[in-house]
Amino acid sequence: MNFTNIHQKNIPGLNFYGDVLDAAIETLELSFQDLFSLSLEDELQTFEQQVFEEKNTKTLLVKMPEEIQKKSNKMSFFKAALQEDVDSDNVKKIKSIRYYVDADRVFYVQFIFEMN
Repeated sequence: MNFTNIHQKNIPGLNFYGDVLDAAIETLELSFQDLFSLSLEDELQTFEQQVFEEKNTKTLLVKMPEEIQKKSNKMSFFKAALQEDVDSDNVKKIKSIRYYVDADRVFYVQFIFEMN
């Protein structure tokens, strides 16, 4: 995975597919405390990803596994993708979560959040 400008809305090589609703982002942020306590029991999941950091903002571009693409509710994937940053108390506020798709119909999720 080697995309450029992953911190922008228009990522070369990917087509923008849609934004996650603000209400879903708020629900995710409210569940961070639960996520931290669950992470003590659950194994940390890793996904193919790229990272971009600038000042107090971090951008993750995460390749969505095929089995997750088939699920209608992606909240567990969002939590798993952000778990390491939540565990290390990096996440202050999520600015946006966006879906992208490549020419092979592989989905990617862009997380942009403010860091503590």
